[in-house]
Amino acid sequence: MYAKVILVFGAFVGTAICCNFYPAGEYLKFVRIPENLDVGEEVLQVEVHPRKNLVLQAVDREEDAHLFTYRDVNRTHVSVVLAQSVDALVDSDSPQNVVKFRLGCDFDTGDDLISAFLSVTVYIEDINDNVPKFLDTPYRVAVDELTPTGLTIFKGIHAFDRDKPNTPNSDVHYSITAGDEEGRFALESSHKPALVLNKPLDFDTGDKEFLLVITASDRGSPPRSSNTTVHILVQDNDDLPPKFTLDVYRTKITEFYPILGKRIHKELVFEQPLRAFDQDAGVAAPVRYELVSGNERRLFLLSALNGSLFLEKEVDLDAEPPLPGNTFVLQIQASQVDNALKTAVARVEVEILDLNDNLPEFEVDFYNISIVENLPNGFSVLQVMATDKDQGDNGEFTFQLNDPRGAFSIDPRTGWLTVRNQSVLDREQHSSLRMKVYAKEKNPSVVGTFLDKQRLSKWHRNPTIRTPVKDKTTYVFPDKLGTSNDNIEFMEEIHQLMSFVTVEVTLLDANDNNPVFIPSNLYEFSVRFDAEIGTEIGKIKAVDPDLGRNGIVLYDLQRTSNLTITSPFQVDAKSGVITLVESRLLEGRHALFIEASDQPANPSERRYSLAVVTIDVTGNRKGSKSDKPNFIGAPYEFWVGSNVGVGTSVGQIKVNDASEKNDVTYDLLHGYEEGVPFAVEERSGVITVINELSKFERPLYDFEAVAILEKLNVTITTNATVHVVDVNDERGVFLKGTHSPFVFHVKENIAGATIGHIFPVNVSSFDSNSGNIKFLIANQQDVADEIAIGPDGTIYAQKALDREKRDTYRMTVIVEFNKGVISGAGLYQITIHVDDENDNPPIFEMLSYEGMITENAKTGTEVTMTNKIRAKDSDTGQNAVFMYTIFGDGHDLFSITEETGIVSYIGNKLDREEKSVYSLKIVARDKGSLKSEAKLTITVLDENDNAPKFNQIIIPLGEPVDLLEVGETAVVKIYKETLNNITNNVSKVEAKPKNKYPMTTDSPLFLMPENIAIGTTVLKLIAVDMDSGLNGQIRHEFTSEVFLPPYTLPPNLLQVKRYFVINEKYGHIIVARALPPESEFRLNVTALDGGELNDQITIRFFVKDVNDHFPMFKKSWYNFNVEEAQYSRRVLGKVDATDADFGQNANLTYYLQPSGKDIPFEISPLNGVFSVSGVLDREKEDKYTLTVVARDNGNDKKLSSSVSVEIQVLDINDNAPKFYAYDDLLEWKHPEAEEISNHNFESVMMIPVYKATLEENAPIGTTITRIYANDSDFIGNGNGLILFSLPQRKNQLNMFSIDSKEGILTTTTKLDYESQKVHNVTVVASDLGSPSLSSTAIVMLSIIDIPDEIEVSDKPVFISRYYELEIEENVHTPVELVTVNLTEYYENFKMKYFIQNENDTDIKKTFVIDPRNGTLYLIKSPDREYRSTYEIIVRVERQKISRELPHMIYPVSDDILEGMSKFDVKVVVRIKDVNDNAPRFINGGRPMVTAIPTTAPFGYEVIQLQATDPDVGINADIRYQLINSEGGRFTVEPVSGRVRVAGSVARAAGRVLGFDVKATDRRGADDGRSAIVNVFVYVLDENKQLVMVIGAKPMEVESEMDSIVKHLSNITGFDVRVRRLESSAKASMEGYATDMYIYAVDPISNSIIDMEVLQKSIMKRETSLRHNLAGFRVIEVGGTTMVQARSVQMLSTMEISVVALGCLVFIGACTTAICILCFRKTRRNRHKPFSQQRLNAFSTEHLTKYGGLFPSGNNQCQELNQSYSEADSYIDVINQSTLKKTCPHGNTVEEFGKAHQKCVKGQFADINAKEKHERICIKFNQRPLQKRKGHDTSLTSVHSSGQDSGIADARCDCGRSNVHTSEESSGCSYEDSLKSNHNQERKLFRTDAANRFIRRASFNNQPLDVRRYNHRRQSFSENLQKHFPTFERIGSGNVSRQISSPNVNSQPYFLNSKKKYRNDVVNEPMVDYDHSEVDDVFDTNLDRRLNSKNRNNSMLDLNQTVFVATPATAEIMRRGSERIMFARPL
Repeated sequence: MYAKVILVFGAFVGTAICCNFYPAGEYLKFVRIPENLDVGEEVLQVEVHPRKNLVLQAVDREEDAHLFTYRDVNRTHVSVVLAQSVDALVDSDSPQNVVKFRLGCDFDTGDDLISAFLSVTVYIEDINDNVPKFLDTPYRVAVDELTPTGLTIFKGIHAFDRDKPNTPNSDVHYSITAGDEEGRFALESSHKPALVLNKPLDFDTGDKEFLLVITASDRGSPPRSSNTTVHILVQDNDDLPPKFTLDVYRTKITEFYPILGKRIHKELVFEQPLRAFDQDAGVAAPVRYELVSGNERRLFLLSALNGSLFLEKEVDLDAEPPLPGNTFVLQIQASQVDNALKTAVARVEVEILDLNDNLPEFEVDFYNISIVENLPNGFSVLQVMATDKDQGDNGEFTFQLNDPRGAFSIDPRTGWLTVRNQSVLDREQHSSLRMKVYAKEKNPSVVGTFLDKQRLSKWHRNPTIRTPVKDKTTYVFPDKLGTSNDNIEFMEEIHQLMSFVTVEVTLLDANDNNPVFIPSNLYEFSVRFDAEIGTEIGKIKAVDPDLGRNGIVLYDLQRTSNLTITSPFQVDAKSGVITLVESRLLEGRHALFIEASDQPANPSERRYSLAVVTIDVTGNRKGSKSDKPNFIGAPYEFWVGSNVGVGTSVGQIKVNDASEKNDVTYDLLHGYEEGVPFAVEERSGVITVINELSKFERPLYDFEAVAILEKLNVTITTNATVHVVDVNDERGVFLKGTHSPFVFHVKENIAGATIGHIFPVNVSSFDSNSGNIKFLIANQQDVADEIAIGPDGTIYAQKALDREKRDTYRMTVIVEFNKGVISGAGLYQITIHVDDENDNPPIFEMLSYEGMITENAKTGTEVTMTNKIRAKDSDTGQNAVFMYTIFGDGHDLFSITEETGIVSYIGNKLDREEKSVYSLKIVARDKGSLKSEAKLTITVLDENDNAPKFNQIIIPLGEPVDLLEVGETAVVKIYKETLNNITNNVSKVEAKPKNKYPMTTDSPLFLMPENIAIGTTVLKLIAVDMDSGLNGQIRHEFTSEVFLPPYTLPPNLLQVKRYFVINEKYGHIIVARALPPESEFRLNVTALDGGELNDQITIRFFVKDVNDHFPMFKKSWYNFNVEEAQYSRRVLGKVDATDADFGQNANLTYYLQPSGKDIPFEISPLNGVFSVSGVLDREKEDKYTLTVVARDNGNDKKLSSSVSVEIQVLDINDNAPKFYAYDDLLEWKHPEAEEISNHNFESVMMIPVYKATLEENAPIGTTITRIYANDSDFIGNGNGLILFSLPQRKNQLNMFSIDSKEGILTTTTKLDYESQKVHNVTVVASDLGSPSLSSTAIVMLSIIDIPDEIEVSDKPVFISRYYELEIEENVHTPVELVTVNLTEYYENFKMKYFIQNENDTDIKKTFVIDPRNGTLYLIKSPDREYRSTYEIIVRVERQKISRELPHMIYPVSDDILEGMSKFDVKVVVRIKDVNDNAPRFINGGRPMVTAIPTTAPFGYEVIQLQATDPDVGINADIRYQLINSEGGRFTVEPVSGRVRVAGSVARAAGRVLGFDVKATDRRGADDGRSAIVNVFVYVLDENKQLVMVIGAKPMEVESEMDSIVKHLSNITGFDVRVRRLESSAKASMEGYATDMYIYAVDPISNSIIDMEVLQKSIMKRETSLRHNLAGFRVIEVGGTTMVQARSVQMLSTMEISVVALGCLVFIGACTTAICILCFRKTRRNRHKPFSQQRLNAFSTEHLTKYGGLFPSGNNQCQELNQSYSEADSYIDVINQSTLKKTCPHGNTVEEFGKAHQKCVKGQFADINAKEKHERICIKFNQRPLQKRKGHDTSLTSVHSSGQDSGIADARCDCGRSNVHTSEESSGCSYEDSLKSNHNQERKLFRTDAANRFIRRASFNNQPLDVRRYNHRRQSFSENLQKHFPTFERIGSGNVSRQISSPNVNSQPYFLNSKKKYRNDVVNEPMVDYDHSEVDDVFDTNLDRRLNSKNRNNSMLDLNQTVFVATPATAEIMRRGSERIMFARPL
């Protein structure tokens, strides 16, 4: 917008015409233009005329004139237009909104040039034409999710508006406009765009990334804004544990078969893999999986890395403990790898599917039952029981019976075994029946798929290998009892494996058999008439096949009329022997009837049989001899009936006993030409009918019976007559013999019925003879009282017979005839059959039967019966024929087949819904109308022929569901459940719809609230189905669910969701999710039965809105900015809220909280318009925070919510800066206030005054004081930002300056007191507001005069004169230690630094100082152990020093700085210890040797070890540790190092026990340094100790112990030690005396000195010892036997004499033996090779004295010892000597030993007193041998001794050095170190190619067997005692004494000085110690040939035998052993 200036032209009279601007007199124009004025647009119009040369000229800046130009409008006017854009002027960092130019015009009059000017000031108005622009975009922020709320997370948001600064157009306000709907972030304020976290973040719930839209808007009109985004990435923090993808994982696996017991490692497959993930997705920490529980049997393995679950073992469901649901429930846990406390748990359910891998198992492997024979059919005898471990159908099976005899049947389900055929149950036919019962599975078992016989049962863990058989498989169950190799069988016909059990039925006997005589029931015997009483006539025998008492047969005579009581015969009841009881029998034939009966327990069941015995009584004829053969009963006469059949026996002829032993041949001679019908059997003599008698007419036949005795060559004859009797003849009844059985029939149930007659005779003839005939039933007991026989032979029934009880009777009838001279008896067999009568009705097998049939079955359908209908009639024939009839309700629907018992349906329609069960009666009726009944129940099975029907809808009790409307014709009834408050019973009442108007639809409509709980049952649908079972089970489901929202939804929101679910079983409709309000649902529900028949119904729901939503504001908070001013209802903005409810529930009302009149704000209650009314003063209240409440207008309840509204009062620069903290106020008046009255001056002005002082000549820049001011205005816009300045005065020196921000006033030049004493400095404080406001203050500075004569020397030089530092030793140099600091005064001077005490060499080498800045450096790494403290004196001689190294400044006392000038500084450097030194044992690097007695008790102090460490503190705190103790015998105290006995050493006498002790600093910590020492403990025998008796008290000796030990060590050259002191028994004789037990250690070999050697060494210096032992008198020196001998009583004279005599005899014997040996030795040496002689010269004395080989010797020549140590072993040294025939240096061993002794004594020393060796000495010609790696001279003999003493068991596998020093710890134990000697490669030396030296512990010269003999290990001491003579030589004489050799035979090897071997040695087993695995070696090579030819070779051949001595053997050899040395490798 711009202004136009209209110039009005006027004419002035009398003036000259020239160029002029109008209106006249106006020389200045002011115009406003907007900054966005386009180029070419008019700025203003100027009236100027007449014009010529109109120009635009610059006023201030040249470029301002170029902004504009003009164009002519007309003759009088010009238009000034914009030539360049002015936008950049205003919108710049240094805005320019005022532009000045002037218009000038010239008018040339010809004479003069007249110019006119018009000044134009253009004010460029800022236009809000720039949007705020964000800087440094894009913005990215990463924030941790656990960042606390209220924390500023980003401060980089900044926007810049190019509009004019400090104007509303450039005043930027910020707000979050999008991307933070939940208000998680906020800005600090609208002006401070610092991003603040407003609500907590949770990365895991989705707060992963935010894209905030930040809007920056200015306050222009209209405001302009721009947006940017802040990309916030939420960093996940590890605040959540892992989580499994599922809570429960389920899988199914089939159990295993067969079980092989092997690991399978099979991965289980899950529908969703086992996986856990870190819920902190951003962290995604890896997880580790583990099984927590449920895997006690370790069946499963869970991969810790990926969670894969493996099955490790085969699973057998049947072998597992009971599993609920056949499911293993495992609990798995996933834990974070980086934090094991964060875990997740899930459940894994592994269901084991049953595999039919078990065959049914019978309860027993074998059934053996016993039943009575003849049990009736249908009788149940046994129930077979079996179980199948499988489940479901896999466990179902039926029984099948395999009974080869068909005696039994089995119920397939119950397993009851019943009798099927009772006839088979006859024990006499078979005593037992064996059958198999199979268990047939419903589903074939997988076991049956294996046809390989090797496939054993799943329980068989160790199958045996058998030949495969493919036709049958037998499985073995070894876990069962009994024979289990035949209980499973593969059935080929059905291809199925079946288990079975064998059933053995043992038949118990029933008395169902009569005794039977054998061979028949007719016996004939003969006896002499004069036989004696008791004579055995004969024996009969009857057998009964029954058992027990039923089979016991007893015999008895049956009394008949012709056998009187006084029968001359009797029969033995048990044996059946017939004997004679009367003498003198009547000659003739006697008949006996003997009855055989069994003996049942019940006498009524007894059975009988009858035998007829004929006894011929013969007389003694004259002239006959009893010993001659003759016929018995001759002559013979026989009768036979004319009607008998062929084969009938007539009689028998027989000879007497005289011919019993001879063969007899019988014959009949006759003279009939037509022949005879009889013949005799040659051997038995029985005459038999051979032809029909009716063919012959003769009544009588005479024969000559011939008996031929073949062996006796005798033939005898007699007469025999056979009568053929007519049957009609009365005598025919009494024929001798038997008849064919009679068979009769009789009807049952008739009492007295005639059965039949024995023979058909007429009554007349019978009557006439009836008196002479008698009938007798022989087995009357068998027929009891049921059948009898009349006197006429008529057989009749005494009572009614029952055929069903007994259908056949068999009896024997005896007929006796006695008429005159004719008498006899007949025997008849009678069989009677009882004929059947219809007297039994049919009987059903069961009382009731059940059957099933499906409804709607067709006519003729068979009814399925559980048991087949069977009835049985006990009658026979037609009497057993019967028929079935069905009775009952519905009988006409069914029929039954008589033959099969099958029931069939014959009706038309069978409906289960009408009738489901038919209860009928079956009648079985035979032809005699006899009947029986059974119950028949037929169940009609359902068929799905009825569809389900909905009939009810029930609204559950207490649910807020109402019925709105329902159709009038609806069939389904709707009820609502109500509660009776009295009875508390729930009842149903019919629900009435709320809407009364009629409906056309049948679907009911229900009303429910939207807030109904999820899971609530809203309706119960009731449907019925008339069917039953599965067909009647109704399943409900939704066909569809239609959702009708209250408003149209966009397609992307139309998601398929289920709001309802239905219970399939009960039809309950359940709310599944939150329901949207004011919406409608239509549910189509279907009810289906098992056969998929269905019914449908539609249910409608309307969801009513509930006032459950609070009003929600669109922003989380509101911010308004308003400038401080006074307003009247100025609208600031709108606070808007929404409500998700509907209707009145969503109608909102707004109001403020708190509400009051003093709040200058108000809000519209309807639309939320926020406005201000009143005065706002930012200085009083810069910010208002109010709460706006939005409340809905719900009917039931009103909900409200609130939001914070922040009103920021914007500042206006209305306050000038104000000074404070000043010293005074100065009243000041304006100087012109009184002079110029029309100017508005403040009459009085109070100016703050600051007072300060300063010394003259203060350095430039010295701070004078600080000025303080504040401004109440806002700093952010510059109104409150203060800048300090000093007004400049012209022509004055600027002596001061002030910090514009801080207000610090400083000097810019030096001030001089003499020039000016006081300076008044004016300070102006101005703000940056527009317009700027300012205030003034005065600083009054007073200068302090400083006298020039003050001495500078009084000022201190150093800030601190004492420094103390600490630095670790061994640091890397150089190190800057400290910089000494000068005081402020001396810093301005140039100074030089140097170390004053450089005369200390250590300080000079260790430290150096920079001479320029005084920095002290460490240039040499210090060693604390060398020097721990350094004191450096630093002196300065006149530079500013920085402090680089932290140091400590202590208050220093004067005495510390004594002797130092003020130019000196003391620096104390303390060296801090570092653990750079390992402990060292104070043993010189040698093993520690000590000794203890065998009686050492527990806790006995063995030795005290002491190690030192040069370090200090904890680095020198040493702990001791025993690494390896010999059998746990020792222990060490960790702190003191005392080694004590911890176990018994009683059995270790003579042994050396070794172990290692480690000393570790830092109190034994793992990071400590350590050293190891070897400790050898010699266990001294109490009987072999050296005792020195000293004449003093034990206390006195103990006080001088050190002197005594030192003196003894000096005189012996050994390390003498005292083991104990005790009072001596000598005290009683010598006064005071002390026994001092001592021992010594060889300082060179570090081994224990032998006690005798020590004693001799002491006694050699006896004189010196007795006079100079620390002033004590030595009474006696000896062994422990000396001490023991003191207590022994004095011997008697006789005893002394005997001892002396024995000694003389012993000495004589020894002398003789020695002489003989010397003689033989001399003779043998003459023939000995030179080398062998030289070797013998190498005596043990020299070895002991010079060689260093024997630790017990005095090793005076270490060089020689060194030479031996350098060899591989002692064997090498001696072997070299043997091979070279000289010593290693060309001399014999004896020679070089003596020569070196002279070298030592100095006989060959040169003039320089240096040791010189003779040519013969070993040192002179020594050729160095290669030293074996790892050997040490000082310890070689120790190892040898240690091995001999039993410590050589320990070996070092590492093979390193066997010497442990304190400086090194090789990691090997003591045993390892000793082993290293034996692990080195052993060298073999050869004398020639064929003679190899091999060590051998054998006593013969057989070739070496390379096999190893691992016999019992023998210690070396045992070998010495066993294989070495037990006599020692004392001195040089011939006196010998026997030494102690416990447990060893004292007999020497060479008895009587002859080379005879001890038998016990010769018979010893050969033990090859060199090849054994133990360490002791006993090498010899003895020749055992004892014959005279080889006697010269019986000695040792030393050319083949090499020995090496150990300390013990060396001493023994030194004592006088001749040629035996014991070899021992090192």
